Amino acid sequence: MILGILFTGCCKDEVVGRDLLSDYEKELIPYSGYDEIEYINEEGQIVLAQSTPTKIESDRWRPGPESCSVREYQTSTSHLIFRSEDFTLQIEIDKLLAGNFTINIGRGESFYFGQDCRIPLDQPIEQRVTNISIEDYEFTNVIVFENCSDFSEISKIFYSAENGIEYLEFLNGSFLKIN
Repeated sequence: MILGILFTGCCKDEVVGRDLLSDYEKELIPYSGYDEIEYINEEGQIVLAQSTPTKIESDRWRPGPESCSVREYQTSTSHLIFRSEDFTLQIEIDKLLAGNFTINIGRGESFYFGQDCRIPLDQPIEQRVTNISIEDYEFTNVIVFENCSDFSEISKIFYSAENGIEYLEFLNGSFLKIN
């Protein structure tokens, strides 16, 4: 009797939506291996970072534990590890969150960077690309990430699909630029 009640209370998952990465989004994180990437700081010194291969994963989300409705989605994730600077950047595109493209920095605590911290962006990622100049450097086809946390030492990140993280600007005026 109890088993009959348990089995009749269950339902089969019904997929109510799919949020899959577009071809553009799949190629947006360019790191394919454990590669060493050179950056140069404001004093002309080389700083090395190591990338991790980009992982594209599929998952399911349900609005509650009793729900039979599921939404399938994909994420794309990679890391850039700055050992000498003692921080790691996590680059992630999460289709469950409407194509949210974020960079998180970890150094014990995690800090969040987005293209606009105050309002959600409803335009596709490829339309957020811009050209910008800073510190006598020109950056073309980059996405500008702002610091969305109160305590991070980094103020801005410039990102391109071709090179990944191209520029990090710190609150104290220092920077790291891809070499």
